[in-house]
Amino acid sequence: MRAILSNPITGTLPAATEATQIGVLPNLRLIIDTVLNLSPDVYIRDNAADTGEPHTGSISSSPDII
Repeated sequence: MRAILSNPITGTLPAATEATQIGVLPNLRLIIDTVLNLSPDVYIRDNAADTGEPHTGSISSSPDII
């Protein structure tokens, strides 16, 4: 885990003008997508007719979690 989080290839390097040595800031989205090869698997519908398009209304009446 340390190697993955400190790898400069999957991180955001400090600015060239940065005076302190803070090291690599991990880019978690890049690590999840490329190193761990994970994808989201939870989708929540607001109602049975929900197609994923933006809408208004209550989101507390979700009929299911897929």
